[in-house]
Amino acid sequence: MAVLLNKILLKYPVEEMCGENDFRVFSIPFVDKVSSEENLYSELFQYLDSKKKYKINDQEYSSNDQNIEKLINQKFNQLQENNDLYVQHENIYKHFNNLTQEIEFSDFKNCQELNSLQAELEDPTRLEHFTDWIIDYANSTGL
Repeated sequence: MAVLLNKILLKYPVEEMCGENDFRVFSIPFVDKVSSEENLYSELFQYLDSKKKYKINDQEYSSNDQNIEKLINQKFNQLQENNDLYVQHENIYKHFNNLTQEIEFSDFKNCQELNSLQAELEDPTRLEHFTDWIIDYANSTGL
């Protein structure tokens, strides 16, 4: 994921919606003052992965444009000023980002534990079955 896009997703409580022409639409949920059972959504920006372009207020910007963060922040403030932000959940992307970091740390920790266990083995023949499996797998897949 692009660094700028990741930064923006972590900063604003957006939800991804279906878009047209391969653009990913990121919208802010608001409380529907008429019906408490539904949320309203206002588009904050769109992003096109293949071309790394942003669309804000129907204007396209390249991902290296210095004004993107400022424009998104202005639009967010404007939307927030006129509506009640729906904050049933914290920013979804912050939650996913935290989970991803926990998983990466856990995998790293597990890998360290596995390496230390393998290093502590006094009898290397205990790993023969694994070595045989690796050789069979490599031969069958052509690796």
